Amino acid sequence: MNCNTWKVMLVFSALLMFAFTGELAAQSLTLEPDGQTIGIGENFDLTATLLDGSSSPLADSAVYFWMISANGNVAPNTDNTDASGEANSRYYSQSTLLERTDTLYAIGIYNSGADTLSDTISVEVVAKPASLTLAPTGQMIGIGESLDLTATLLDQLDDPVVDSTVSFSVVSGGGSVLPTSDVTDGNGEAVTTYTAGGSEGTARVAARGIYSNSAGTDTLVDTIDIVVSAKPALLNLSPTGRSIVFNEQLQLTATLLDQLDDPVVDSTVSFSVVSGGGSVSPSSDVTDESGEAVTIYTAGSSAGTARVAAMGIYSNSAGTDTIVDTIDIVVVNAPSQVTLLPETASLALNGSRIFQARV
Repeated sequence: MNCNTWKVMLVFSALLMFAFTGELAAQSLTLEPDGQTIGIGENFDLTATLLDGSSSPLADSAVYFWMISANGNVAPNTDNTDASGEANSRYYSQSTLLERTDTLYAIGIYNSGADTLSDTISVEVVAKPASLTLAPTGQMIGIGESLDLTATLLDQLDDPVVDSTVSFSVVSGGGSVLPTSDVTDGNGEAVTTYTAGGSEGTARVAARGIYSNSAGTDTLVDTIDIVVSAKPALLNLSPTGRSIVFNEQLQLTATLLDQLDDPVVDSTVSFSVVSGGGSVSPSSDVTDESGEAVTIYTAGSSAGTARVAAMGIYSNSAGTDTIVDTIDIVVVNAPSQVTLLPETASLALNGSRIFQARV
């Protein structure tokens, strides 16, 4: 006798007991939730509530759960009601790709096994589609910048689809993707890199994958939007917040970076004193491999605040940027010379001597 035959006999036995037992109309067994729709391979919790004729919970009563189908299962098959009259189990739809309607059964036994109640619910099992997700979403990058993208391909059971080709393309907004296709790895992931074009806007990138099983073939597409912003190049003049005495010198460094924060090499930076006196030499310099150009500021002969400017020019496919940065240098009077007299002196142990300071 196989398992399903045993289950059928148990159902009929329970129903016969139900038919010949008195005072059952006022009592109830309710199996919940009813009318569920789930995907293939999914599962959910079951609760059977057993009440007596006064609608009070029947505790410590056995409840049996089962289904007559080879495409699903309930576990555990038996549970005793708690103080709330509830017994629990779980329905598993298993991983078959068959769409179907499953019927689940519960039988409650009480009065020392003399009486029974039963209830049934139906579960609709549907073929959940495979999925393709392109990430990350909601990104903003600068002109010419790059962003790594990942497409994840999952089957109907949310398991990774391995060794499947995913193609990538820029639908609108400019820029490019490389590579234009990739094969999914053990995590169902295929990767590419999007590089923004030379203008501001919103680029839409698409990923396309194909998934086949016994139910047929699905062509899956997902898209994301990437905002491309015209991030300016950058020129920094340093050091800042410095004070020197008049006629003193201070080395200044201008650092020129492009829109990707990479050094701009072999670009001319000019220097000038905007106000406050003093001079710079040289008045221009070419940036080195670190994007740095240097000059020497020499303070004037009077106290005050000198403002020094650096100006650089950066060009790319989006156009030409003229970039200026300034710093303020405080010039102070040199301290007066002080002479201490006498210049030499001899003192006995614990002795004292008066010295004079002459300015």
